Amino acid sequence: MKNTKAFTLVELLVVIAILGILASIILVSLGGARANARDVKRVAEAKEVANLLEAYYLDKGNYPVYTDTSDPASNWAYMLQELQSSGYLTANQDIKENKLSWIKNIIGETVQALAAVVVEPIIKDPLYPDRKYEYMSDDSGTNYRIRAHFENASNPILTSSLNGKFADQNQTGDTACDSALSYYCIGPDTTFTPPGQ
Repeated sequence: MKNTKAFTLVELLVVIAILGILASIILVSLGGARANARDVKRVAEAKEVANLLEAYYLDKGNYPVYTDTSDPASNWAYMLQELQSSGYLTANQDIKENKLSWIKNIIGETVQALAAVVVEPIIKDPLYPDRKYEYMSDDSGTNYRIRAHFENASNPILTSSLNGKFADQNQTGDTACDSALSYYCIGPDTTFTPPGQ
């Protein structure tokens, strides 16, 4: 009788189970790396827009004034549109915006009312529409805040975030620049007075 060595079925199942466990561990760790990468992108895009806002401020003497405290994400979209129409931001527009401008050229200004319904920002959070960048200026356009919601609450970048008021007088919470809640905020000044205050 020939003596051949082979793996038993039990040994093969054990190896497959170990490989499955290792694969799941790797996938979980990659998920955290993806979240960190998206957070880094949020910071880069916020700083890019902040630089554009500074150029706008130098030319116009104020920042774009958008003060809708009930919808800071719309403020972001309108602020980007203003930067683009003023020549500070050049980017490929969203397909919906291209369609809107084409329709607007054909039908006329009556489509402007529809713009508020279909406006999407040119620069979007990596998880848009589930997460959105937000913008809030003060009433006079002398100060602003850009706010992004991080996925990783322990991201060390949050230590450089401005904390305090955003959409109302609250210093902490969901309507504030609160790094404890993973909100990353930047602006030209450490103090900020929300609109209407």
